[in-house]
Amino acid sequence: MIISISGEILIVYHTEVLPELEGTGAAKKLLEAMVEYARVHKLKIIPRCPYTLAMFKKDPKKYEDVWYGKKL
Repeated sequence: MIISISGEILIVYHTEVLPELEGTGAAKKLLEAMVEYARVHKLKIIPRCPYTLAMFKKDPKKYEDVWYGKKL
């Protein structure tokens, strides 16, 4: 993942796994680790990465506590 952290904001720009890991759930594991890191460190996430944004939109309640600006 390519991310940046500034203050209390974590921006996700890109998520990529090795070709041999595609379809194994590796990207989701990266996403979940990043979300857990944000929760532990009280950060809000701006999902600019298409994959991350798609996952946030797929299950918005799961990420509402860390999704910057998202109100359900």
